[in-house]
Amino acid sequence: MVVLGFVLWPWIRVADRAVPLFAAVAWPDDARLLVSQVDASLRPSAPSAIFRSPIFHPAPDQLLGSEILPSSLPLAAPFFAATGNATLATAAAAMLGYLLAAIAMNALLLALGCATVPAWATGLLFSLGPLRVPGNLQVLQYPNFWLPVVALSLTALRTRPTRWRGVCAALALALAGLSSLYMAVMVAICAATWALF
Repeated sequence: MVVLGFVLWPWIRVADRAVPLFAAVAWPDDARLLVSQVDASLRPSAPSAIFRSPIFHPAPDQLLGSEILPSSLPLAAPFFAATGNATLATAAAAMLGYLLAAIAMNALLLALGCATVPAWATGLLFSLGPLRVPGNLQVLQYPNFWLPVVALSLTALRTRPTRWRGVCAALALALAGLSSLYMAVMVAICAATWALF
């Protein structure tokens, strides 16, 4: 947590009012769209606003041209409920993704018999991999914590096949596939490769 806090501190300082500079320079429209989608998805007074996200202007109702991010919304919901600030909620969900990626990879490596320190270091490196530092909101479009979660659920299912572990593996695959179009493809490849080997 300390290392992630240090790496993400420039973003944490302004998370309530601005998207990270890296995202603003590289993909300003995507970053604004993600904030808009979190706002529209979590605001109960106007749920249809998600279809009017600022994308493909002037064509209306172009949601299918973008992502809905349904499995990232539970990460953003508590922050949005507490503050009403969509920018902060979106940033918090993205930052939690970093932490979840480190924890999930650490858990996978420990389950495979890796020693504690190398598992921790690998989890940290995995969470801070390419296109993730400096921080950006696009990590919500490809939340890499689903890859080790799916691999871990398949490993548990292979180790001792039970109905409950089968349900957990299916749920992990479904949630990962629903997280975004990018992640649906990535997790399918990951699951197929992991099941094969």
